[in-house]
Amino acid sequence: SVCEEEEQLSNTQCAFWKFALSSGELCYISSPTFDKRISCNPFGKLITNNAWKGWEIWRFIECSDSGGSVYISSWTHREHILSSSPYGEVSVTKNYGNWEKWHITRSDEDGVMLTSVEHGMVLMCNENGSLYTTKDKQHAIASSNFHLEVANANVFYISSHLHDKRIGGGTSQPFITQKRKSWEEWRIQDSGCNDGTVSIFSLPHGTYLGSNEDGILTMSPHATDSERWIILPMQGGGYCIESEEHPGRKIACVDGARFIVTNDPRVDVNGETCFHLEPKMPFTIGGKDIGMLAAGGVLSIGLAAVAMPALIAGMATEGVAAAAAVVAADVVTGEAAVTAGMSVVGVSAAIGSGAIVGGSIAAVSTKCRGGINCVKSDGGEDEDAFVIVGSSGEIMNRPFCAWRSW
Repeated sequence: SVCEEEEQLSNTQCAFWKFALSSGELCYISSPTFDKRISCNPFGKLITNNAWKGWEIWRFIECSDSGGSVYISSWTHREHILSSSPYGEVSVTKNYGNWEKWHITRSDEDGVMLTSVEHGMVLMCNENGSLYTTKDKQHAIASSNFHLEVANANVFYISSHLHDKRIGGGTSQPFITQKRKSWEEWRIQDSGCNDGTVSIFSLPHGTYLGSNEDGILTMSPHATDSERWIILPMQGGGYCIESEEHPGRKIACVDGARFIVTNDPRVDVNGETCFHLEPKMPFTIGGKDIGMLAAGGVLSIGLAAVAMPALIAGMATEGVAAAAAVVAADVVTGEAAVTAGMSVVGVSAAIGSGAIVGGSIAAVSTKCRGGINCVKSDGGEDEDAFVIVGSSGEIMNRPFCAWRSW
């Protein structure tokens, strides 16, 4: 009967879902020749300018093919993908097609080249800031050389996983705090010793985080052996920060009341040596949120902001609080960083929908640690290499912001 046929049809109906890729390393794409950044402005238009804000940050998404190609999407407008036509036109689209695939390789100059996979044409920027692709790389008035710079400038909040407290910097001694403001901002950078250690630098005070033989955290205007640290991933998530001068001693947040440097195994069991490195990201706001703010009469608050710290909650989403025009860039830590586009164990955090902040720790560390398969270009093993082996055995340089080490 008709009723029986309708009942059978209703029982066999399928639900169709559309999945969008959103995981990838976050970087600025900068032309050093003309001091221009590629930007997807607040209204989603592709431009170049000399700013270093959220609209200039791009997400590098690994393609499913085995050639190491990537899609490049706007961090602010996540559906806007950088695209090249066969006629050299460069734009943003909402497609994940062949025109949107790019190869990133080291250039003959001090930088990288972005090449359209479909058309074999190289991205160019001229003195007027115009973007186009061409097969002729030797343009006198344009350059195919770009720098990929880490989106958060390697600046982090160092947060206790167990107690949700931050390490604050001072001129003579650090302190414990619940805040995420300028005194809690730390730049994690290569120590310069070529051994995988880093220094932790307080931006507002110009001092380095260190420790002494008594297990006390210190601050110093100079980076000596006492100010060298090893940052290693922990099995259950998060990172431990271990003193290089005092092996086995790790920073611990004891009872949520103070920070010490200790080798007491009990603090490991209690989780007091586990920290999250929360990236401080630039301010950004997109088209829908601009409309919402304009309707609320607070548009000028959002667009006038130069930089705002990310408000860290711990999981899941990016959002804008309309009344205050605050971007909430949530954080999750990433031990499985290779699958998300980073290459070396030691990457610090993922923001938004799993987007890795480029260069968080991997780009400032000069050696591979923890069993990632690092190889030389000739196939031999090399602890200092910044490359990974793809699914089909090809060698891929990662992370992108560590291109100087390729």
